[in-house]
Amino acid sequence: MDSENVTPPNGPSRDMASIAHRPVLHIWLTAGVLVLLSISSIAILDHACSGFIGTNSIPDELSDLLQAAEHFGTPYGAVLILLTVWLTHPSLRSRVSRTFFAAVAGGLLADLVKLCVSRTRPKAFDFDQSIWSGFTGVFQWGAGGSKHQGFPSAHTAFAITFAVMLGELFPKARRWFWCLGALVACQRVATLAHFPSDVLAGAAVGLVTARYFLGTTPMGLAYDRMERYYFPEQCSAQIGALVVDASPHSNSSQAALNPAGMVRAEVVQSL
Repeated sequence: MDSENVTPPNGPSRDMASIAHRPVLHIWLTAGVLVLLSISSIAILDHACSGFIGTNSIPDELSDLLQAAEHFGTPYGAVLILLTVWLTHPSLRSRVSRTFFAAVAGGLLADLVKLCVSRTRPKAFDFDQSIWSGFTGVFQWGAGGSKHQGFPSAHTAFAITFAVMLGELFPKARRWFWCLGALVACQRVATLAHFPSDVLAGAAVGLVTARYFLGTTPMGLAYDRMERYYFPEQCSAQIGALVVDASPHSNSSQAALNPAGMVRAEVVQSL
């Protein structure tokens, strides 16, 4: 049977690659919960947590671990990881650009919010004052320098976006990537670069950014087209892999959890 006659269950306008790239997590719901936790943290946790860290030293071994993990939230660390992916997984080369620029976009979006909301970093904050005094104004566009650009954490936004994107490439390691993102957030708090609420807000920014680089969003579809144009053989192989990985004996619960699996099954049955 000609493959052009195969119609995905959601209609011909949705290509198989876009369905396969859909995020697993309910990103909007999770981002909303993180925002609420960030607001709660400002009122309840920030002063006590960062104040405690400022007066107590962190064990050297833990400090070294966190410092190493920080690079998961920087472009330098992302380049090293994605270069490894490029060299070891040729079939995933078409997704390297999307993954990198999504992470960069997450960090830049957080930086933009920093310019709009001025907040003193824990390193420069006077803990004899109310935690709310750390917010020194809006739309000051970076006045006062880096010490007043604490909200949200751009490192965390970068790391969480990167974790989501890598999780799409390597689903079995998705939880590990989330752990690395969490370590970046912990490093920012442990070094007094950010309050806990800053990293929670940064995580929300990262989730929302990743959402716009996946699935059927305009950015996601634009990258689908670019990847098919610049890597036609790899994208064809990825769609072919959907068929190879399919099993006509897969149970209904697996199909419900993985919409891409439904496409695989239909293609196999039609063949």
